[in-house]
This record gives sequence, structure tokens and C-alpha cells, in this order.
Amino acid sequence: DCMMNDWRGDGGLLREHLTAGKSGGRGRWMYPRKESSCIMMLVSHAEGYLKEEIDKQIAGLRLPSVLEVFPSVKKGGLLKQSQDLNTMAGYAIMLHPSEEKMYQDIAAIRAAEETGIYPVSQEPPMSRQASPAFSRKSSPDFTRQISPSIEKADELWAADEAGMLEDGKSLELEVTGLPADS
Repeated sequence: DCMMNDWRGDGGLLREHLTAGKSGGRGRWMYPRKESSCIMMLVSHAEGYLKEEIDKQIAGLRLPSVLEVFPSVKKGGLLKQSQDLNTMAGYAIMLHPSEEKMYQDIAAIRAAEETGIYPVSQEPPMSRQASPAFSRKSSPDFTRQISPSIEKADELWAADEAGMLEDGKSLELEVTGLPADS
């Protein structure tokens, strides 16, 4: 009750806390700074299909302040030239006891980005389709593999009921990951 009255009234305890923090050494709060940190936005100067993982490229620089990298695009995905937060290549969490060293590591990443640390190709990655040499026509035993997803289940069941599946075959689906009937 005493604390709540102080917070609601003239801001007694809050004002006291803020004043104590400002009067500490160099205008800092009453705790020592042990490490410096930042979240660094990764910038792509190129555009194309990513040939190598972004996090592995940054890890290859072996910078001591890089704690973790969160790429926006995976290998094979389309990496856009960075223009805003939506097109950034990802971000890195940085932490180091020396603020100066952290800034040196930021400069090293920026220099690597300017020289093309994220290798891209203008050609899309290879698709998973069967090659023309191996097709249904060249192999009579070749059957189409269907890997249904929950989103496509209704469409596939409708096709089965309408008799629209290949060669009059019926469709059998097994849903996994759901609890078994008791």
C-alpha cells in the first residue's frame, strides 16, 4: 500500500530511483556495465539466389563479438538487395566486453558485405523434378508419388470421389502426427 501510494502520488519511489541512477558514476545506473551489445542488421548489396548459408558466411569471419546470426533467407532462396527492414539479409546478435572490439567487428562485417560475402546466382537452384530422360513415357513402371499436405487433402479427396485420379486408382491417405483414437 505504501509503495502504491508513492507510485501514484507524486511518483515518490520512481523519482527517487531515477535520481539515484542519474547520480551514479558518469550518469549511469547503479550497476556496472560488463559487456556491450547490439543487434546488427545484415545488408545485401547483391540480388539473386543464395548459394551459401548467411550464418555460415558470417561465422567464417570468426568475429569474437558475434553471438548468433538469424538469416532472413536460406540457401537457394531469393536474396533481395537490401532497401529496408523487409529486404535485409538478416541480423546478428553481438556481445563483447569491449565496446571498441564490437565496433571493429561491425566494421569487418560491413566490409565483407561490400565485397560480396553473400554469394548469389542469377539462375534459380535446380528443381526436384524428374529429368527428361526418366519420365513416365520412358519407364512404364514409373508411378507418381503424391505427398499430400493438410492444405491439399480436401482437393485430393474431391478428385478421388470424382474419379479424376490417374488410371482409375483410388487414393489412400494416412494422416500422421495426430493422437490415436482411444
